[in-house]
Amino acid sequence: MDADYDDRLVDWASSAEHRDFVGVNLMPLGTLDGFKEDQFHRSLDPDTLKYSFEGIRVNLRQLQKDLQRIERLAENWHKLHNPW
Repeated sequence: MDADYDDRLVDWASSAEHRDFVGVNLMPLGTLDGFKEDQFHRSLDPDTLKYSFEGIRVNLRQLQKDLQRIERLAENWHKLHNPW
């Protein structure tokens, strides 16, 4: 493992409000009674496709929609600006 990653992991764990945490969660949030969202180092809620890593959260469904939109825009731009 990367030493920087280890340092960040220790920083994340020591800055947590609660001393109990889960390394990986692949269940809907609220399934583990007594654990809050910020107690999961990595979490993927399969119902909502919301992913979090060290407190950084992203909605994977929305990310997919945004990437598809960017792809369509890039394809349109390419059609208009293709020199061949």
